[in-house]
Parts: sequence; C-alpha cells; structure tokens
Amino acid sequence: MSVVYLARHQLLKHTCALKMLRPEFTDDAQVRARFVREGRLLAQMRHPHLVGVHDLVEPKDGLPSFLVMEHVAGRTLESELAKGPLKPHVALGLAEQLASALIEVHGQGIMHRDIKPANIVLKGRGADMQAKLLDFGLAKEADGDSSATRPGTLVGTPAYIAPEQIHGLEVDHRADIYQLGLVIWEMLTGKLPCAGLELVEVLDWHSEERAIEFGDH
Repeated sequence: MSVVYLARHQLLKHTCALKMLRPEFTDDAQVRARFVREGRLLAQMRHPHLVGVHDLVEPKDGLPSFLVMEHVAGRTLESELAKGPLKPHVALGLAEQLASALIEVHGQGIMHRDIKPANIVLKGRGADMQAKLLDFGLAKEADGDSSATRPGTLVGTPAYIAPEQIHGLEVDHRADIYQLGLVIWEMLTGKLPCAGLELVEVLDWHSEERAIEFGDH
C-alpha cells in the first residue's frame, strides 16, 4: 500500500525515511485510515528497538499522505537469515531486544499483528547486532475500531500468522508472542517449522499442528 524513499531535510541536513501512500490508494478511505493509524500509533511510542516517527502529513488536493520516519541504515533480518541461522548468543540478544520492544507496544495497548524477519531491521554485526521493529501498517489497538480491516480479510503474513488470526477470532498480544516465537525459531534453525508447505498446508499447520519442542529437531 505504500512506498518508502530515503529523503534529506533541506534545512536540518539529516536523512529520514519518507513512507508515502501509493497514489492509487489516495481515495480509499479504509487504506487511508490504516495509514494514518500507523503514524499515530508509532508516534506515541518511544523505544530504542522501535522505529521512530517524526511527522504525519496529509496534504490536500488529493495528494498522497506520508510519514516522516527515522532512517535506520541496515539490512533486514530476512536478508541476514538468507545466509543461514544465527549463532545462539546473537539470536538470544535479538530476541531480548524484540521482546523489550513488544513490552512497550503491548503496554500502549497495541498489537503489531505482522512480526516477521522482513519487518525487523538490523544494525551492527555479531554480538553487537541491534534490531528495530517496524511496519505497523497492520497494527490494532486493544480497544480500537477494526473498521479499517475489511471483513473476511486474513490479516498478517501466512508463514507467521497466529491461529486466531486465521479463524477470524479476537486477537490480543498473544498473537505477537506467537509470531516472535516463530522468528526466534527461524533465527536459531535458519528456517520455519512449516517451511516447504503450500499456503493451505501452512494455514492448517498453524491451526492443527501440535506444539513443537525445540528438542524435536
């Protein structure tokens, strides 16, 4: 629904990330509401492992909305895992950072709903690696309005989706914990436990598979 540009402030001379709603969604009220919600939710949180938002701009005359965000120079966890699993002490460090970020998110009454390696940016190497969680486009407030999500829409990424998201049940912070658990598994093993399955099989796996103990693999 959006595209991200690297931008430079002409007066302050610092770089930032400009996340802009694609023009074809400018007249879609539900997409615009989700985009504005992302900016508002991120702006109320301050945490070293969450990407920061500096401003939310809604231009007039039908121009696209955009977020002015912290620029995090690095690579995604997804690209890092393409090289293979992480060393256990590195994975543990990142897991602690992400769990700390979720404490802040959940403490604000917000659920991310799309935690996956592609939404985690890394800086540094080895034991000094730092993670930042980003992309709150699917986030939801615990007591918020769900009207920005179309009825019957599967919200989340199938490979990391929690069972209650599949069945359209009420989602709370436990869905994020489930997704973080899968990310930790992938950091330690280099692949998801449902890797290689077709889409329908993946959804069945999340819904029906027994809990897996790490010692099983």
